[in-house]
Amino acid sequence: METSTVERLLLGFLTIVAIVIFLEPVIKRLKIIASAKGNLETDRIGERISRWLKEVLFQSTVIAGRPLPGITHAFVFWAFIVFLLETADLYFRMMGSKFGLLGNGPFHHFYQQIVAVFAVLAFVGILYLFIRRFFFKPPALGEHISWSSGVVAFFIMFLMVTYLLGIYVFEESSQAFKINAWLHILVILAFLDLIPRSKHLHLIFGLFTTFFKDFELARIKPLHLDLEADEETWELGAETLKDLSKHTALGAFTCVECGRCFDQCPARNTGKKLNPKQLMLDLRDAYLHNSEKQFLEDERFNEIIWQCTTCGACTFQCPVGIDQVIPIIEIRRGAVANSVFPDPMRPLFDNLESVGNPWLYQPSDAAEFLAENEFPEYEKGRVLYWMGCMARFDAEYRKVAVAFKKLLDASGVKWGVLMEETCTGDAARRAGNELLFQSLAGMNIETLNEAAPELIVTTCPHCMKTLREYKDLGLNENIKIIHHTQFLVDLINEGKLKLTGKTDGKTVYHDACYLSRYGDDNDWRNPRILLNKAGTVLVEPSRSKRTSFCCGAGGGMLFTEETEGTRINHDRVEELLKTGMESFATACPFCQMMIRDGLGDKGNEGIPVRDIAEVLADCL
Repeated sequence: METSTVERLLLGFLTIVAIVIFLEPVIKRLKIIASAKGNLETDRIGERISRWLKEVLFQSTVIAGRPLPGITHAFVFWAFIVFLLETADLYFRMMGSKFGLLGNGPFHHFYQQIVAVFAVLAFVGILYLFIRRFFFKPPALGEHISWSSGVVAFFIMFLMVTYLLGIYVFEESSQAFKINAWLHILVILAFLDLIPRSKHLHLIFGLFTTFFKDFELARIKPLHLDLEADEETWELGAETLKDLSKHTALGAFTCVECGRCFDQCPARNTGKKLNPKQLMLDLRDAYLHNSEKQFLEDERFNEIIWQCTTCGACTFQCPVGIDQVIPIIEIRRGAVANSVFPDPMRPLFDNLESVGNPWLYQPSDAAEFLAENEFPEYEKGRVLYWMGCMARFDAEYRKVAVAFKKLLDASGVKWGVLMEETCTGDAARRAGNELLFQSLAGMNIETLNEAAPELIVTTCPHCMKTLREYKDLGLNENIKIIHHTQFLVDLINEGKLKLTGKTDGKTVYHDACYLSRYGDDNDWRNPRILLNKAGTVLVEPSRSKRTSFCCGAGGGMLFTEETEGTRINHDRVEELLKTGMESFATACPFCQMMIRDGLGDKGNEGIPVRDIAEVLADCL
């Protein structure tokens, strides 16, 4: 294909114009991100690259969440990757190069055949996605259909068709080939200018949001609160938009509006106003049009932030690496710093501050329980069982502590508990009271560093998560902290714990969010391994394992009231009852309480709800 000087000058001019139009909104957004608080994470580069290849290049998260839409989206994405060289080759040829970028030999011909396959796959994929969005209209995609989605679908189908026409129908020397090539390039330039003005900016920013996201799900970073320094130097959370992190700002501009977070959110699923997708879109709109936004002046924000259970389902499902939980917690922090929080939170904060537990129990109550049941006091060199407030004070959950003690003693493990254990502050932190959390954490860190255990085992996933967070505040990095289900699996595998009996009946296991999602990769498997060892007939609900549905207690919500929609634990209990189970199994004190209460509310209080430790203890 030969082009005239005028054609080459015109193409060059249009390219420059397109690049300028593209860069203006991109630079504006980059400046906003650069001015946001903190830094983007760059540690563990090798692992970041490996994760990026898995989640971006191979589209693992996209496909896992919604297999059919996911694979069709992957076809389009992979087509764009292989198209890059072909597009550059065509552009060079139109600018006068006889050999383009790929030459005129057999390699280029072979490469064209590969690209043609992806062109067909991309056409089929985008046609399916177009029909799904504009005709089937899944609720997660939103009530208002974006016009840009239709334009982009047309652009992609047009590019695939013009490419196939160019290599299979039109002769390169023909006028039809040249017209086809011009149309192809012009659509690419138009597509380039549409990207930063629509949700399709994720094609660029998503590459970075995924790379820079934290390795821990919804990791909460400590605020600088030096109690001996001037209060003016303290960090107070997000009172204004500018107080949010760089990754949050990047995420706001990256959101692809797919609605996976919308589908998974327990608040949204039970008729509440919180919608994680809309939250990010509202932040995006504020960054662009209301950069001085004061969160305390926004009644809607002050309502929806207190509907989040911090279950992490939104962040876990997000295909472009957005962490929706973090801005919610940061805005809560800013609100609590200004004494703005739901009234039911006041007793939680007051009780934690005065007696070190959420329910105003006296430490002597725990001491009496430990003495009556002969719990050994921790000595150096032993395994430390961190009980948590529920195991020390709640009448029902104390049964779990006793059952776990029975298993530990049967295994011959040397272990012990702290006689004066204080709440980890999990609920305080996730409810935004960072000052109270750090006060509790400081006491516990001093105690644990002095005790110097090599291993801490806890029956509470919330304690496990929060104790691990202590390492950001000075807890000895070498202390290993695991959940009791992991420890029990290890004891069985090592032959130290032997189960001689079997349990009967069908059991449904409810996955705790702070174990199945926040925990390690095997933490959702361990309870199932143990139930299998106990001979349980396990039945699974539709939402289980790493995509389990929340019980409604996390994020401090155990200590407040749901005033809108259906109670989250009622929704979950109804789902679990549909499995036809005869008993419930849990591995979290919060979950056990919420399921027990939900069953009572539904008139099914007679169905047993037991922790994994209780199930196993009955098999000794």
